[in-house]
Formats: sequence, C-alpha cells, structure tokens
Amino acid sequence: FFFVSKYVDFLYTYFLILCGRPVIWLQYLHHIGAPLDMGMIYHWKVEGAWIFVAFNGIIHTFMYYYYACCIMKWEFPLPKQFITWLQMIQFVTGLGVYGCYYFVEDYWKIPEKRFVFFFTYAYVLMNLFMFINFFRTTYLQGKKPKSEKTKKIS
Repeated sequence: FFFVSKYVDFLYTYFLILCGRPVIWLQYLHHIGAPLDMGMIYHWKVEGAWIFVAFNGIIHTFMYYYYACCIMKWEFPLPKQFITWLQMIQFVTGLGVYGCYYFVEDYWKIPEKRFVFFFTYAYVLMNLFMFINFFRTTYLQGKKPKSEKTKKIS
C-alpha cells in the first residue's frame, strides 16, 4: 500500500499546477523517483523497505498536516522550514541506516538488491542536495523580487 501511496504524491504536483503555482525540478524529480525506488524495493523484496516506509511516512504526516492547515486557514504550529529540515534529516539518517545493509553479505550477493541499493543511494543523495539548495535559496537567502524570478524563467 505504501508503494501505491507514492503515486498519490503526484496529486500534490498536479494541485500546484492547477493552482498556477510554479513547480520546481525538486518536486518533479522527488515525486518521480519515489515510486520508481519504492517499486524496485517492493518488487525485489528489499529488506530495507522499512526505512523508506517509516522515515517517509513520518515526514508526510507533518507535510500533509501543514497542507491541511493551509487549506483550513489554521496556523501551522511550527516554522514552515521545519518540514524541509525534517526531510533533510530523513535523507541523512536514512542513508546511514540503509548503509548498514552494505555489510550484510547475503544481501549483497543478490545483484538486484545491489542495484536497488545503489539506485536508492543515488536517488536519496540527489534529493538531499536539491533540498539543501531549496533550503538555502528559500530560507537563508530570502525571497527574490518577482521581477528577478520572471527573468530566470524567461
């Protein structure tokens, strides 16, 4: 069921498009990669699936509560950047925990699980760097005037 839930995440991107809000590469790549990674984890019965499910589930609990607050016009009790911090912590912690499977000899002997291991590491590292960049440009550098944003898009 968690694998199927990754397709529900596409609705978030679709919702942004419908609202006329900009969709950045981080969202496209993050939401495309999650079902691919989770699909391989499911298909080859990778033991590390619990890491993806648990960590990602925690993040999405906070994230969808934030969206619910926005829709209901409620005040979100934490700073908005808290969600981005949690995502970055999730990536670093997940890589560390999943890295333990590198030392499990029986796990490592199976070529498909080796492939999923490397794919997951590449996908999560890509996300980590994109989220670090997002955090840096959004919360540390401050928002740029609309005229500068428009010039970059054009």
